[in-house]
Amino acid sequence: MKKIWTKIKEWEYSFLALAFLIPLALLWLIFISIEVYPFGENSVLVLDLNGQYVYYFEALRDIVTDGESLLYSWGRALGGEFLGIFAYYLSSPFSFIVALYPKGMITEALLTIVLLKVGCCGATVAFYLHKRVNIGNTKKIIFSVLYALSAYVVVFGHNVMWLDAVIWLPVITYALEELIRKGRFKLFIVSLAMAVMANFYIGYMICIYVVIYFFYWYFAHNENGENNFWGERAHFFKALGRTAVYSLIAVAIAAWIILPTWYSLKFGKTTFSDPSYEFTQKFDFLALISKFLYGSYDTVRPEGLPQVYCGILTLILAPLYFFAKKISVREKILSAVMIIVLVLSFNGSIIDLFWHGMQQPNWLNYRYSFMLIFFLIVLSCKALAAIEQIDFKWVAVIGFIWCFVIMMIQAIDYEHIDDITSIWPSLVLIPIFLIIIYSIKHGWLGHGAVLILAVVIFVETFTAGLLNVNALDEDVVISTRTSYVSYMEKYSPIFNEIQDADDSFYRMEKTDHRKTNDPFAFNIKGLSNSTSTLNAAQIDFLYKLGYSSKSHWSKYLGGNPVSDSLLGLKYIVYNDRDVNDLYELYTADESNGLEAYLNPYALSVAYASNSAICDLDLTEYHTPFERLNAMITALLGESETVEVFKKVPFGEEDFENLERSYIAGHAKFAPVNSAETSRVVYNLELKAGTRLFCFFPSEYPREVSLSANGASKGSFFENETDRIIDLGEFSDDKVAVSLLLEDDNLYISEKSDFYFAYIDEEVFKDALTRLAKGNFEITEHSDTRLYGTVNVAEDQSVLFTTIPYDEGWNVYIDGEKTEIIKTVDSMMSVEIAPGEHTVELKYLSDSFVYGCVITAVGIVGFTGAILLERYLDKRRKTKWIEQNKMSS
Repeated sequence: MKKIWTKIKEWEYSFLALAFLIPLALLWLIFISIEVYPFGENSVLVLDLNGQYVYYFEALRDIVTDGESLLYSWGRALGGEFLGIFAYYLSSPFSFIVALYPKGMITEALLTIVLLKVGCCGATVAFYLHKRVNIGNTKKIIFSVLYALSAYVVVFGHNVMWLDAVIWLPVITYALEELIRKGRFKLFIVSLAMAVMANFYIGYMICIYVVIYFFYWYFAHNENGENNFWGERAHFFKALGRTAVYSLIAVAIAAWIILPTWYSLKFGKTTFSDPSYEFTQKFDFLALISKFLYGSYDTVRPEGLPQVYCGILTLILAPLYFFAKKISVREKILSAVMIIVLVLSFNGSIIDLFWHGMQQPNWLNYRYSFMLIFFLIVLSCKALAAIEQIDFKWVAVIGFIWCFVIMMIQAIDYEHIDDITSIWPSLVLIPIFLIIIYSIKHGWLGHGAVLILAVVIFVETFTAGLLNVNALDEDVVISTRTSYVSYMEKYSPIFNEIQDADDSFYRMEKTDHRKTNDPFAFNIKGLSNSTSTLNAAQIDFLYKLGYSSKSHWSKYLGGNPVSDSLLGLKYIVYNDRDVNDLYELYTADESNGLEAYLNPYALSVAYASNSAICDLDLTEYHTPFERLNAMITALLGESETVEVFKKVPFGEEDFENLERSYIAGHAKFAPVNSAETSRVVYNLELKAGTRLFCFFPSEYPREVSLSANGASKGSFFENETDRIIDLGEFSDDKVAVSLLLEDDNLYISEKSDFYFAYIDEEVFKDALTRLAKGNFEITEHSDTRLYGTVNVAEDQSVLFTTIPYDEGWNVYIDGEKTEIIKTVDSMMSVEIAPGEHTVELKYLSDSFVYGCVITAVGIVGFTGAILLERYLDKRRKTKWIEQNKMSS
């Protein structure tokens, strides 16, 4: 055992263990300090990790443990490709750690992933410094902590999929330098491919970095043939060519995930935002400098500045790099240029947009700022390694300048810079570091000075990290573990009971939501979903049918028997909600206050219909009531409108403190006196006991408070309430619906006055019964395959599906492949002849197949390059031996 320990201590890379463990331990102490479970009730769930990603990790766990498909998921709104989500959020090898934890410990699994990734950040930067800077191991560990616990990592760490790029950046940088110097390519290809596969989005930014860094490194280190180890002729062009070729091989190896991701983005992500291409300066340069200070958290919201804090020591040492005598002037100039390029990338709107793939970030700006942190860390390490060459007067001057700059920042009084938590600690740390640097330079205390520096750095990064985490909590709120786990424990039993009793293919939802991605956590086929890899047509379709659905998300709110039945929602779980009489109680979980209702009219995921559905344009209608009536009419092939939703007329509106005018096809209601209450009242007459629904169309939504007969019904036009509202049943035959203005004006479209409706139950039952005769009876099903039979009537020629249109689906009728067509702008259908048929649907996108082929080609190219390298190495060695013999 003693011999083993001796060998470990003598091993060249043994220090990497501490470079890994210390930042991991410090971050864990930060989490312990904010009472993250099991040391309290908090968790690492914050912002999108809480609202989106945790559910994707739940889905990944099911994929690994239950053998579900990575290609397609019915858990997202109506169903959709899953590989794009996997590539954007889950493709890091660390993600699979969730499968090692029980289902109820997903928050602990995520904590483990974050801690391990931060540890790896420390290890990889220490590896780079070991290879490139002649400095002691303790000093390498110091800088590894500064990198691994930088503001980018601590503040953006909940976006766990971005941390892989922070891990791989030092390795890619070293590998690129070796590729330029010696033509060594294996590590470069592997590391770049891993970075791109771990997250294609930040991987794209890494590729930009590779291009910029190539030119920086080549020309900064080109004196005395430093970059031309083998003495090649035309070395620059050969090095550039090799970098290009090997980068392409790395990207080709990652093609199995890149191509499906590109296909996924075509569903709407590329048009998600409408960025401005006007060049503007995004912030004052002094504001950026303020973000290098201790405790300088501002926000992760759209107005946020770059997260670039990486220790006060870095502020002192990075400028000192330019005073090191042994570092060439060429390298110093190009290092300054590199810093300027990155800073201008932050500050130039169009340049920053290019870094983000020509899409404006939705919060969490400057997602590549870790590159500047890494570069400054390297320069700082080089400066400390050369500290004996640097006149201490320059150390003192830089310290004085920073004190002056910090006081200027204090005078400007930035909102994110607090005197107690930022200005004073920064001013105190500067003289402490000056004294320690002086001690190291003059050999005082020997190695003790370095150990003191390490302790100060550990304390600084821990306390700064704790401040950042607490500020993040104040900004966007870190969720408790209980808020997630208790919700899962509440709903899982009733969903499990339904799924155990009914193993057929169906959709299921609930009326109460923790977040929009709940279906992934419960492994149910639902309508609710939120993802950056959105399907815009699918989201718009759900909104047109009256559901709460817009931007990049959809949620099961606004559901009713008509739309639910058409979309195949068989079970709906209620939590103390008013239930429609058309649904039947299926089971109840009294301990959790839940009831599951069966929708007996729910159709299959596909059913035979009239060809008129292919010609239906939902944009010609202005309210969900009209669209649903039109859909049923077209599906049945009726010449006259099937009025499942009956319009409830109203008389002249009553106004309170309002004047009405007309603009752009809308009635505009403006308050007469802004200090007084303003409302519009609609007076309705309908049969007592009728369930009333409402929807107000508008292209200019302004939130209003909604009430009926004086009883509050929530709001309308507010994000999730811009949908069909179930006003409930009324014992009276007269109903007054009131819209109380919350904003200055109210705009309601005049293109249709179909604002109020009730369901004609006889018409509804007749229409759905007729459609159900053409149901696709599914006998075999999986995530990527549906098989069964369908009986098509004489007046029907289309198999309409409520599966979002996706070219990855292949449909076979009686064994013959049939071309798929898009209906209602978003759903998939196929033509089918009358009679009884077997139908099989299989999902396998061409992009995944082509991506796998390209990956195979990339692997072959990589293998070929390795064989070629061995051959060339033999030639180089033979040539070198012959030259030495001749010279001797």
